[in-house]
Amino acid sequence: MSLQPVVTGLRVPTDLAGPPGSTDLFVALKCGAFRLIRDGVVTKAGSIKRLTSCASERGLLSIAFHPKFADNGL
Repeated sequence: MSLQPVVTGLRVPTDLAGPPGSTDLFVALKCGAFRLIRDGVVTKAGSIKRLTSCASERGLLSIAFHPKFADNGL
């Protein structure tokens, strides 16, 4: 088994997660942004506007999906 890059060029990624029932991957970026990776290509971007700081241990550190994400999209 060997490791292979999923995508490059992301600034300070903190988590990589795939929602239940999907082959998509979401990457959390420390300063509040997130990226959707579909078939190895970054296809969408979003952000969490309420972050007041991403210094030190602050920022967007992980992603979690509702167990029924495939049904409700949460």
